[in-house]
Amino acid sequence: NSNRAPTLETMVDLSVNEEELVNVNPLAADLDGDNVTLSFTAPLDDEGNLQTQRGDAGNYIIYVTASDGDLSTSEKLTLTINSINENPVLEAIDNLVVNETDTITLNPIAADANEDEVTFTYSGFMTSNMYTTTHDDAGTHTVTVTANDIYGGQDSIDVTIMVNNVNRAPVILGVSE
Repeated sequence: NSNRAPTLETMVDLSVNEEELVNVNPLAADLDGDNVTLSFTAPLDDEGNLQTQRGDAGNYIIYVTASDGDLSTSEKLTLTINSINENPVLEAIDNLVVNETDTITLNPIAADANEDEVTFTYSGFMTSNMYTTTHDDAGTHTVTVTANDIYGGQDSIDVTIMVNNVNRAPVILGVSE
């Protein structure tokens, strides 16, 4: 009478939200009456559990193996962890009209429902929250302000900045005696 591999129930893919507990506890049996041990690949622990946390969002391929010490059977399942992160929300920023050589300072405000720390990035006409215009900046420009949280959530708005041309005093060139 030869040893037969243990049987393992067919695994069903799982979907949970961040911060939820995952528990994989499949039915396994051995037709020969041998003791069956279960093992799990990461991110599950040795007991088939995972306490998910914020930032764990993604898809994970997990293998569950039932072994009688000699023969084994494995099943694959996909664990999907859904993000519970909410994007920060920027307050509106008024468009600006300034003169050449004026200093522009943007002070964006963003709310984050998860109370995550929010940082700001700037692109386009300005690459930081402050810029002193020059006599070459006359015209209409756009700055994109983006609020970012540590979990990848973001919100962006465009701010239009009109820089007025300022008349300069004439310069006398080539004066000779």
